[in-house]
Amino acid sequence: MNIDKEKLKALAEAAQNDSGDYAALNDYGMAVPPAVTLALLAENEHARMRIKELDLLFGRYILAMRSALIEEEHGKGPSAAMEWIYNSLAGPGELPPEGETDSQAYFDREIVAVDRGMAEVIEFHNARRAALGKGEQP
Repeated sequence: MNIDKEKLKALAEAAQNDSGDYAALNDYGMAVPPAVTLALLAENEHARMRIKELDLLFGRYILAMRSALIEEEHGKGPSAAMEWIYNSLAGPGELPPEGETDSQAYFDREIVAVDRGMAEVIEFHNARRAALGKGEQP
């Protein structure tokens, strides 16, 4: 199901802003049949599971890096420590491309998209905090 979320949001805001406007309430009510509600709930659950998956992957990588440091400092040394890093990337297929030979150039090139995405996330959260500070609904 394809849901026009911007339209749904505008209808909900109109209905919320003037609860005496029966036309706005009717428009909103007509836009939210049970199928739309169920689709939004399913989408929300999917997003929650994706966030959980990313959180667990992030935790896994942090754990592997910590284990690598322990291995390097108290175990079999730097080569064995790199096995922790290698195995953590190889398992999900996240090894760097074979042709890459300059680690700093690779990092500098690839971090641009990450930084751009993080700027978008930070902007979203800043706007949400500002709206909440004004007593608005996020």
